[in-house]
Amino acid sequence: MRQPDNPQLAGLDLLRRFDDDPPGTWLAQPKFDGWRRVLHFAGTTEVPMIQTKHAEHATREFPPELLDALMRHFPTCILDGEWMGPRQKGSAHRYIIFDLLSLGDAYLGAVPFGKRRASLCSLCSALGVNGDPKARVQLAQTWPNPGPGPAGTSHSLMDLYAQQMQDPNSEG
Repeated sequence: MRQPDNPQLAGLDLLRRFDDDPPGTWLAQPKFDGWRRVLHFAGTTEVPMIQTKHAEHATREFPPELLDALMRHFPTCILDGEWMGPRQKGSAHRYIIFDLLSLGDAYLGAVPFGKRRASLCSLCSALGVNGDPKARVQLAQTWPNPGPGPAGTSHSLMDLYAQQMQDPNSEG
């Protein structure tokens, strides 16, 4: 029996495995050039606790205007995503969500990633949050079983993270 795979950068060895595994086994997301932040919301009126991926407190460094945009949307939950600084003068900070670790009192870390992703998509849809690249709060795009792409296309293999749909959250 194969051990669960943690989210990982999609290099050549991993792309070869995509060809061997049945469709729906993997889900890939873009690797952003930002700061990984986990947001702990306790309702829409309290300032969430924000942590780095190493559980260091980072609430004070988070842009207040982005925090306001997030607080208007999300109920009691824990989101995992990427804080992106402005790309050019006049553009806004963004938070791109790629995982839902809890909702209400239910911890979802032991739930398979595919089910957590479905819950996150439902929550974001109900709240009007989607993949609009101009929005301050976005749902990360995903691709099932990503491969090298059709002949004649190109993309950077180091720009994807991939996770098996049945894996629980390994970072707890």
